[in-house]
Amino acid sequence: MSILFDMKKQLIYITALSVLLGVTSCFKENEFDLGKIRQAEFNLAVTTKPAAGVTYPVFTVTRSSGSPSLQINLTGPHLGAAEDLKISLDTIPAVLLTGKTVRAEAGVHFDLNGNKVTLKADTSFTKYTLTFKNDFPVRKDTTAVFVIRLDGSSSVSPSENYRRIGLRVKLD
Repeated sequence: MSILFDMKKQLIYITALSVLLGVTSCFKENEFDLGKIRQAEFNLAVTTKPAAGVTYPVFTVTRSSGSPSLQINLTGPHLGAAEDLKISLDTIPAVLLTGKTVRAEAGVHFDLNGNKVTLKADTSFTKYTLTFKNDFPVRKDTTAVFVIRLDGSSSVSPSENYRRIGLRVKLD
């Protein structure tokens, strides 16, 4: 009787193992390797919580800030040659246009400095420099807001979660 019981146990184990092997062999193999994907992101967007009502941080600066630099990180393998990443302006949501806040205008309040930044070969980050203008009219207690969007390049895609930064410029 004990031999029969052992055979029953073995049959159950063999059947269970066969079912497991049969089921898992039908799974499609996904070749998703994070080590092959290159993405660019604003460092401040990664390290700072989003502002209320938007999915990115918004920073307040003064027009006397001159030319602040924003660090851009590369995640994934390094580039073999230098490459330009495109920078553009994004739409400003109504939640940021409250009170005495106006839309900042490129060429009037700031310059995007060619709408690109160069990411050198074999590096994980670069700096993007904005230039704030000092010659626009002073408007007491008013701020101008704009949103910068990182668009990437042909081989470096922007990180969807960390591709935007909002900036408020005090106009007084």
